[in-house]
Amino acid sequence: LCNESSHSLNMLFGELPLEFKISNILLAKSYSQKLELINCFYSDKELDYPIVEDIEIDENGSADSANLEILSRNEHVRWVREKIKLGWKYGISGIDFSSIEERNNKKLHNCLIPYELLTEEDKNKDREAIKNIIPMLRKMGSNIKVYRLPYEPKPSIIVAGIGHRYIKDDTSIIKTKVKKILTDLCLKYNVIVGSSYAYGADQIIAECANELNLMTQAILPYPYDDFIKYVKDDAVMNGIQYTSEDEMHLRLLLAQTMNCESVKKEQGDVFEMASIHNINRCNKLIAIWDGKELPLNDENNNPINRGGTYDCIIRAKELGLKEETDIFVIKCNRE
Repeated sequence: LCNESSHSLNMLFGELPLEFKISNILLAKSYSQKLELINCFYSDKELDYPIVEDIEIDENGSADSANLEILSRNEHVRWVREKIKLGWKYGISGIDFSSIEERNNKKLHNCLIPYELLTEEDKNKDREAIKNIIPMLRKMGSNIKVYRLPYEPKPSIIVAGIGHRYIKDDTSIIKTKVKKILTDLCLKYNVIVGSSYAYGADQIIAECANELNLMTQAILPYPYDDFIKYVKDDAVMNGIQYTSEDEMHLRLLLAQTMNCESVKKEQGDVFEMASIHNINRCNKLIAIWDGKELPLNDENNNPINRGGTYDCIIRAKELGLKEETDIFVIKCNRE
């Protein structure tokens, strides 16, 4: 089961270090949630449902790599969250990653990054963990089978998170409101939260999603490393103390995304384009906003204040999202 290293794959469970044992147990416990994502479940009872022999085969018997890709990304996110809860951080310098003991003692790992940035070797570890689900279930009990449900799962929706970067209000109060909105939506939908991960509201909403164990996706104005630097430089320029802990927090937030994309510079203003991408693909919108309707054109009718919170709300309405049912505004005060 263990996908930590090729060495540990060949070890018996009893020979694994304690943390690897825990990781294997948590991976096994995640099977039911993973299967639910592809409208399947496992049982040791004989049921009159289609039996799934291979996760890469769809309900029509055709090869389908989409399930493997979705579940591999899901497994990476699960593993990242597991590591974060155990106190691990991202790190690449001053450590011998071939030494399991040293890596465990320092609790640093170079794979605490978005799935897209993993090497193919590391992606294959997640893929193998998914391919092993059915074989491992059979080992747990000869009568265990994976079944496909004959009805449609809860529909998936994307909830875009937007808002101001610098907020005066108590963030714990804001987070309680965000979580209430997301929890209510989860009753009817499989919720994925999208954000551009700017300082402030974007990250607050992403934190809420992670704490509710929801999947997230990032649409960044710059490539990953450039974005990390931009957020720090922007905070410093605005008089905000930005520490190495803040940077690590952002890195670990991004490591928990199912998808992490960046817009292309030639498309126009990168911040506006990131906002447009975020709004264009969403079904619902959470905005942490002070309520001020800024002008979107100057006296010469040139566009201004584009890509900001108010502009995003207007765009969402133009795309058909409605207030109260689709657009959820949490009022705040800006610094």
